[in-house]
Amino acid sequence: MRNIEFHPAFLGWEQGLHYRISAYCAIMKNGNNFDKFWKQDPDRRIHLWKYLAIRVPAFNSVINHQIQPNDENKLDYKDELFSFLKFCRNLGAHLKEIVHTISFADAEMELQRIWPEFLPVLHQYLCKKGIYIFKFDQGMFYYIN
Repeated sequence: MRNIEFHPAFLGWEQGLHYRISAYCAIMKNGNNFDKFWKQDPDRRIHLWKYLAIRVPAFNSVINHQIQPNDENKLDYKDELFSFLKFCRNLGAHLKEIVHTISFADAEMELQRIWPEFLPVLHQYLCKKGIYIFKFDQGMFYYIN
C-alpha cells in the first residue's frame, strides 16, 4: 500500500524536486546501486539527459558550477541514472543561490520533460530497497526504511 500512497505521481510540480532531493539523500545513506538496478532491464537505454539539460539556460549554471571560485575542476555529470539524480539534488539545493531565473515548479517541469520515465523508475527502486519518501508538515520530505 505504501507504494501507491507515496508515489511521486501524486506530487505537485514543486514537490517533485523535493522528492528527488530526499531520494538522493536516502540512496547515499543506504548505499548506491541505482545504476545497476537500471541496467538490469535490457529494454532500458542510456538516456542522454545532459544533452537535453544543457539546452535549458537555467540548468547551465548548475551543470557548469565550479566547487571553488577559481577551481578548474567542476562536477562531472555523466549520462547515468545516479548522475542525473545528483544533478537534480544539486539543482534543488542551490536553486536560489545559483539559478535566479527558474522556480522549483518550472525546474521540475523541465526535469520531467528531459527524462519523463525517471521518477517512476526511481520510485520503483526506492520501494524495492524498502525506502519510502513522504511529505510531512510544512512541505518537508522524509524517508523511512
